[in-house]
Formats: sequence, structure tokens, C-alpha cells
Amino acid sequence: MLEVLERYRILTLAMERRMTQGEAAKELNLSISHTKRLVKRLKEAGGNCKSLAYRRTHPASNRLPENIRNKIVALKRENRELRKKIRSKYSVEDIIGKSRPIVELLEKVRMVADKDSTVLITGESGTGKELIARAIHSIGSRSDKPFMGVSCGSFSRSLLESELFGHIKGSFTGAYKDKEGLLVAAKGGTFFLDEIGDLDRELQVKLLRALQERQVLPVGGTRHVPIEARIIAATNVDLGEMVKTDAFRADLYYRLNVIPLHVPALRERRSDISSLLDKFLEDYSGEAGEQLKTITSEARKILSDYDWPGNVRELENVVERLCVMTRSKEIAADDIPNFIRYPGEADQLSADSGIVAEQPTRKNPTLNEIEKAYTLYVLEHQARGQKRLAAKILGINESTLYRKLEKYAKEKDDS
Repeated sequence: MLEVLERYRILTLAMERRMTQGEAAKELNLSISHTKRLVKRLKEAGGNCKSLAYRRTHPASNRLPENIRNKIVALKRENRELRKKIRSKYSVEDIIGKSRPIVELLEKVRMVADKDSTVLITGESGTGKELIARAIHSIGSRSDKPFMGVSCGSFSRSLLESELFGHIKGSFTGAYKDKEGLLVAAKGGTFFLDEIGDLDRELQVKLLRALQERQVLPVGGTRHVPIEARIIAATNVDLGEMVKTDAFRADLYYRLNVIPLHVPALRERRSDISSLLDKFLEDYSGEAGEQLKTITSEARKILSDYDWPGNVRELENVVERLCVMTRSKEIAADDIPNFIRYPGEADQLSADSGIVAEQPTRKNPTLNEIEKAYTLYVLEHQARGQKRLAAKILGINESTLYRKLEKYAKEKDDS
């Protein structure tokens, strides 16, 4: 009996010294199999043999050197600081604008930030809908959790289904391993569904069920996975009108439209243009350490009076272009593109875009003619023929741009 107790005492000491089972067997002068049985009995008696088992399977788990521990601490500190910077970048205070529409919008953002209700953000392309979504996330109780999102118009139906809901290994060609869906991956955080109006009709059904049941079924799977993310959706189209034409499911629309937020167009908050202009001038003229560019009062007035169909995104792109292409330190009226200086002159717009107006004798062109002229102008002059860049400047999907160009080509052939 004394011999057995001595062996248990030695074994306990061996575990405290984090010996491997082989080292413990040698210390006890026993076989490894015998030592394993002793470990099992000791565990059943209430002993702690986790450290010994962990040392056996992970021999590199010894205490880390001090320099490595210091690096880990430094990386964790840097990670916290970067998270703070990201949160501050998308805070409500950093959203530029003091006009009444934007002030009212930001007040609503503060009201809904800590809630779990689904939010539907509407507004034209380029108004900053994602910025509002990120602001809701950054000032809310979920700010320390992930913000993830997807553009519904950027993927094919099958790929978007896999991105949203995940898939099981072998469920389709190329599914070499299980993939967690983004709705699940955003656990505890916020999931942003951009361009929700482009969502395929079949996926609308699956998304509706996921939102109702708060769980998803991966492609090829048989078990549901819970989702714990808050949902924020955004669209630049009128979903109400799409519901009337049966292009969007009414039940999904009502499920998303719990808290509606509308981002005003830039022409509806014209008093904010000057502040945005100064911000973009500071961002782009100082990129390479150059002296901050200034702008004449005449040029500022021209930019403030323009309607900006592409909204804030278009203004930012124009300012970047002016900062790059203007040689002098001051941006003058002559430096501003003609389509902004002469917005009411269809002939000038047509000349700038490289196309001939279909009805040059009519004083006021149609909206479709203006859209066509502006689209072709951006593609040829600002994007230099690069369709992806042109789509980004215009604030539309690349697929949408291709459809427009095909339409223009067909119109030309028909004429």
C-alpha cells in the first residue's frame, strides 16, 4: 500500500513539473501503459492530470520567452488602437453636415444604434448609405463585434447564396470544405445587406425565412445554424414600387422596413457641399505631402450650385481629379469640368461626352438623354474606358453599366 501511495505522490509531482508521460514512467520505473493506468485512476480519484496530458500532446506549450510575450502584448495593444480608429472613423461626429436633413438623420441614427431592430436605409447612389450603417454599428453596443456586409448585386445567385448562408463540403463542384456563411460569421455584430433590391427572387424567400427564424440552412446542409447578427439593409431603388410590380416580395419588404432611414441627396443638403469640399481638398491635396490646395470663391459657387446626380461620391471623385490635374495651388473656375460649369446646356454636355444629341433643337433634353450622355462621359473621360472604374464613379454595379451600354448600342443600331 505504501508503495502505491509513493507512486501516486511521484506522479503528482511529475504533473506539477509538467513532465511527459514517458518521463513520468521513467521516474516511476514503470512501463508507459502502467503509467497511463495510474493517470486514469488519479483522474477518477479527483486528481488534475490536464497539464500532463497537454504537455504530452503539445510539447511546445512551455512558458513563452519574455520577448515573445512582450510582442504578443504589443500586438494586442495595437489591435485595440486600430479598432478604436476604425470606430472613430465611422462615428456620427465624423459625418460631415449641419443641414437640417442630415442633422435629423443623425439623430435617428443615435436613437436606433443600441437597438436590435432591423434597419432599412434608402437613398440615391453615392449618398453614403454604408457610412450610415457603419455609424450605427460603431456607436452601438455591438461595436466591439464584427461589421460584415455583402453587395447583393455583385455576385451570381449561387455564389451569393453560398456567401450568405454558407455551404457543406461536397454540396457542389468546388466546395472542397465547409464554409461558414457571412450571416453566421457576423456573430454578435452587424450584417449589412447592400443593394438589397438586386437580390434574386428565390434568395428573397430564403433570406425571409432566415430573418424570421434567426437561423440559416447552409447549402447542402441538413442542420440549421443560428444567427446572432443585427441586420441592416440598404437600397437605391424604391422597394415599395418593386413590391407593386411583384419584383420584390412584400413580406420581405415589411420584414426589412422595421426602422426606415432615408439618406438625403446632396442637392437636398446643398449647404453641406462647402464643408465636404474642404474635407476632400484636405484629403487629396495633402496625400503626397503637397501643400493644401485652395479654391476660388467662383469655383466654390459653381460646385455648390451643381445638382450632383452622383451625390457625395461624385463630388469626392471630382475633387480628387481637380487636385491631381490642377497644376497651380489654387483651383479656379476654368479648372472645373464643363459638364459641371454648364449643366443646362445639352449641346455642351454632348460635346464633352463625345456623342451627338439625338434632338439638338430641343431646349430641354430628356432624363434618359442626360443619363446616357453623363454615363458615356464618365466612361470615356474619367475612367479612360475602364468599365469597372466607371461603374464605381457612377455608383452602380458593373453589370448595370454593361446593361446600359448594351442598351445604348442597340439604340444606335436601331437608328
